Amino acid sequence: MYRNKLIAFILAITLAQASFGQMLNNSPYTRYGLGEIMGTSTAPFSGFGGLSTPIANFRFVNVSNPATYSSLARYNPVFDVAVYGKSSTLNTENESVRNSTFVLRNFTLALPIAKKWGAAFGLMPYSTTGYNITDYQVLDGDSIANNYSGDGSINRVFIGAGCNMINKGDTLKLSVGVNASYLFGTLERERNAVFSNSTFYNTKVQQKNVLRGVSFDGGIHFYQKMSADLSWQFGATYSFGSDLKTSQDFYAYTYKYQLGVVEDEKDTIDYYDNVEGLTTLPTGFSTGVAVNYKNWMFGGQYEYKNWQQFKEVVNTIDLTEQPLKQSNKFTLGFEYKPSAAYGDKNKSIFKKAVYRLGFHYSNAPIEIDSTQLTNFGMNLGISVPLISSRSLSMMNMGIGLGKMGTTDNGLIQENYFKIFFGFSMGPSNYDKWFRKRKYD
Repeated sequence: MYRNKLIAFILAITLAQASFGQMLNNSPYTRYGLGEIMGTSTAPFSGFGGLSTPIANFRFVNVSNPATYSSLARYNPVFDVAVYGKSSTLNTENESVRNSTFVLRNFTLALPIAKKWGAAFGLMPYSTTGYNITDYQVLDGDSIANNYSGDGSINRVFIGAGCNMINKGDTLKLSVGVNASYLFGTLERERNAVFSNSTFYNTKVQQKNVLRGVSFDGGIHFYQKMSADLSWQFGATYSFGSDLKTSQDFYAYTYKYQLGVVEDEKDTIDYYDNVEGLTTLPTGFSTGVAVNYKNWMFGGQYEYKNWQQFKEVVNTIDLTEQPLKQSNKFTLGFEYKPSAAYGDKNKSIFKKAVYRLGFHYSNAPIEIDSTQLTNFGMNLGISVPLISSRSLSMMNMGIGLGKMGTTDNGLIQENYFKIFFGFSMGPSNYDKWFRKRKYD
């Protein structure tokens, strides 16, 4: 019983540790803002395409809506760990490049701390950055190669709690909750202009931002059972805007190449260390509804972020490279559960598994040459009970196919394949937590 859970835990830790030390993303569009915003959906919700705001399930940790923490089963904490991989093909009108990344998705633990209360804490990425782009231009007959590169991430350590305001058993529930997150990380960016004429001096600008700060988000969740076969859920969240303290190092200089590869620095254009500033994160909200009918569940969700509020200000100077736009995301998700009897040994593991399908469409906050980028895709997922386990522990897998951007107007289209893999683990039926023992 414990052997399978131990093997699953060790495998998850090993895969997660393997993700460190690698580039965390490889998309040209992570050049803007803080990079790709990773969201808070854990592996079980990846098969929905990110649909999570209206869903409370005591088997999984739903960080997206802290109000759902109060739905955890009594004496049954849930530990969730997952990794995430992404393979992208970047296309222009004339060429194509393929790359891939593999990173830690989350470490989270949710605890039923009282009859009406649940809590969760953990670690997950807030955003990832990774790009290396070169474009060429001709100026007065001379060819110039402009290279833009960047790397880094912003991480999130969070703690949250949810409370049942109304609880009428399995017929009616109303919950509220809040997450407090500490965001921290480093983003490094570099711009380089190289002239084909070797008598000209090239220029390079290096920038390093260290960010840290606190953010909050709150949520509400409502559940009602209409009949033995029908129930519905509603969820809504709000993300409060926040200012991250920013410390920037900046170095700009001119140089020539010696022997074609070694930089020979000539003059320093500008240089400073540890200059303080603020990076402003936007406000946003999400709302969604999910309906359960017999063995089926289907739902929809809408998310909004006002990225026009995003700014990078250092030493009172606005250094925002490009203004961002408001973003909107629409998600549809479906779930099929052949059998609710997880403890029935007479049923195959595939009949006790949970199958998911999701679709999403969004307009990204990035606008280039009057073209606001769109992102749409499809997701598939499955949660499988761990073999021989008497607990509610599950292995969660999800894949996603999608497209962001376009090749029109000289832009880059990113076709991506994503994979999520992780475990949601809880104690066995004979090893409940926080239960007061009658006998020692």
